[in-house]
Amino acid sequence: MYENRELFPNAPLEFVAGEIKFPFAPQLGKDEAFESLGAALRHGFPILERENRSSGLAISPEGMKPVDAHVLWRFLNRKRTASISVTSTSLTVETTDYGEYEQFRASLSQGLQAVAALKAVVGIERIGLRYIDELRIPHHVDGPADWGGYVNDALLHPLRTVEGFDSKALEGVIQLSVGPQRGLTVRYASLQGPGVVGRGPLKRRSQSVTGPFFALDIDSYWSGADEAVPEFNPEQVLETFDALHEPVGVLFLRMITEQFKVEVARKEHSGDS
Repeated sequence: MYENRELFPNAPLEFVAGEIKFPFAPQLGKDEAFESLGAALRHGFPILERENRSSGLAISPEGMKPVDAHVLWRFLNRKRTASISVTSTSLTVETTDYGEYEQFRASLSQGLQAVAALKAVVGIERIGLRYIDELRIPHHVDGPADWGGYVNDALLHPLRTVEGFDSKALEGVIQLSVGPQRGLTVRYASLQGPGVVGRGPLKRRSQSVTGPFFALDIDSYWSGADEAVPEFNPEQVLETFDALHEPVGVLFLRMITEQFKVEVARKEHSGDS
């Protein structure tokens, strides 16, 4: 584990997702696959849903029609705070009620084993681990500059170039290389509202919270682009997730301050559940 790791009772983490992308596997779109996955995931994810998705619209003599349609199978827990989703090109595990990485890893393993049993996936193209935090503080926030003292000053540095103006929003993207075929994309923004994490299909951890917040969106990933496609091996995928997890925690601790830890993160959570 990374240095200075700490479990916060009032962590601002609202959403975590682990995604595996693989070459097109048409068998995963069939009803037989849905039935097999449902049986394998019934323990922990007994609620079944089917979604028909499309990537756009095309004009035809009959009017506008969806194109590149695909089926998404979603398996949810009873609280609707976690799900495992499968399409013909991806497996995604999501939660809005994250405890520790080891618990999330167990869900990843369950999803991987269920898909592996179908023998439909021939390789891996991308593995991603995404964490979205929504920082909120018990003080008035009128603009991005008011986050000073709570987030790393380096994130607010662009505001120095516009001193004398009334700044209303701030957002940025940082892309990092972590090693061969591995990278990190960090997005941050000073925002207003109920949060960047929606209210469906998963239930938000905090249902009634609204107002100013500072979003941190960290995507740690491995990409096999331009390389030979490795075989689909659940244990090796889990090892990759382990490697992707560590830098996420390191970056998060660098982006918040001791003041945020004391005034917010270390307080017992009192929001709606």
